[in-house]
Amino acid sequence: MMSVDALIATSTAVFAVTTYAGGRWCGFAPMSITLLVAGIAWIQILASLNVSAQTMAPHFLRARAISMYLLVLQGGFAAGAALWGAVAEQSGVQRSLQYAAIGLLLGIAATIWFRLHPVPVEPNTIGMD
Repeated sequence: MMSVDALIATSTAVFAVTTYAGGRWCGFAPMSITLLVAGIAWIQILASLNVSAQTMAPHFLRARAISMYLLVLQGGFAAGAALWGAVAEQSGVQRSLQYAAIGLLLGIAATIWFRLHPVPVEPNTIGMD
């Protein structure tokens, strides 16, 4: 069984490879398969991060933690869309997808410093809602 960190790192590597390949393929069939694999990896990443966000917060702070997680996630999507749109406009879509794939692979190194572990429940917090 893989740890959450390893699962996210593996899924991110798969997503990086498919992102790079998406900038290379021209045919419908290879692009369809690439996008299918990318979608599976993306859903695995999001599902793992959602579970981690829920298990890392103490139960009495879980709703607040999830709301902040979603706020940062959606804000990151918006900022990332603007950033990659600007990069694609300057250097082209193919090159921007290559840069994104490289950035994803470099981002895997962050798992060395930022681990995803659940928070142990302390006895004095049981029953506090």
